Amino acid sequence: MKPLLSIVTIVKDDLSGLKLTCANVWGLLDAQVEHLIIDGLSSDGTAEFIQENSDKLSYWISEKDSGISDALNKGWRASTADWVLFLNAGDRLKSDAFQELLQALSKSEADVLYANMQVEDASNTIIHANHSLLKKEMSLNHPATFVRRKCFEDLGGFNLDYKIAMDYELLLRLRTTGAVFEHFPKSVSVMNLDGVSSLNWKKGFQEVRKAKMAILENDMLANRYYWRQCFAYLLQRNLKRFGLNRILTFYRSRFSPIRKTSS
Repeated sequence: MKPLLSIVTIVKDDLSGLKLTCANVWGLLDAQVEHLIIDGLSSDGTAEFIQENSDKLSYWISEKDSGISDALNKGWRASTADWVLFLNAGDRLKSDAFQELLQALSKSEADVLYANMQVEDASNTIIHANHSLLKKEMSLNHPATFVRRKCFEDLGGFNLDYKIAMDYELLLRLRTTGAVFEHFPKSVSVMNLDGVSSLNWKKGFQEVRKAKMAILENDMLANRYYWRQCFAYLLQRNLKRFGLNRILTFYRSRFSPIRKTSS
């Protein structure tokens, strides 16, 4: 029987994060779900761990790649299900919402089904996704965004020119070419904040601007929102740093385009 969902995990030298993700995903596997791991030739024991547990995987590979976009492309191309989710090392799915999510995927006629996501921070913040904001910023949560495999085939997958915001660039292409988006109104995943985009936020914002310029062809709007994002990020980071949580909560509730709440 063809699976409904392919969960693709990409990893490079993050054995502890991979073990966390695998323990979570393997507890959810059934005939509807397959798990694939794309390892970028790690040197920390990751490949050995994958090989020892290969019976739980539908596919795995450990080889050098040209970056995250290349690894993601290897993942969806090796997948066999109708829907693909990229759940990177360290990220997890919420078991209490998973069966309901699978039912939603089986009934959906959309090209992209997206959900809310919990962030691992002091408040267990829930980020409420909203595809209508995609022309402004990355308003979907990649560990909670399910894309039909056919969409990757039609668009040719991730753009190798993007090193961080490749998911935004692909979703923006989908948004502007008529793809149908559907919101699943629950938090379905938990994201680790130590990812590449979190640690390289400025480069990520620059690539978001680059994608807008290329796809929307509106340089003025792209530049204006880039500086707004940088300001907002630094403001929120400093409010957190100095323990001004009430002001941070007020800012998010009044000024942040993407709704964030405490769980």
